[in-house]
Amino acid sequence: MGKFEQTTAYYGAYYLGALIAAKKIIEAYPPKAKGDDGIYTKAELDLITRDKANMQKFLEGCHRIGFRDHIRNTKGKLMSCEAYWIEEYQSDKKSKNT
Repeated sequence: MGKFEQTTAYYGAYYLGALIAAKKIIEAYPPKAKGDDGIYTKAELDLITRDKANMQKFLEGCHRIGFRDHIRNTKGKLMSCEAYWIEEYQSDKKSKNT
């Protein structure tokens, strides 16, 4: 096994471990936020724990999270939404600096 494969395997195991740890913490201590905050928190946690790539983006801390597909009931209460990574955030910061 070459150095590249060792490095890749190391980081893959690191992010897999972080992903498993996050899922176990969420199972043990579910978020107790109420109202819209609870819906947004659940959407964020679903995004972060979806796969290793999302966990990596979260741990790096340089990606913003946005929300879309808001579903509301007939009274206007937020029932669900989807979180997503705002990818253009990094390119916007780079273009402003140049």
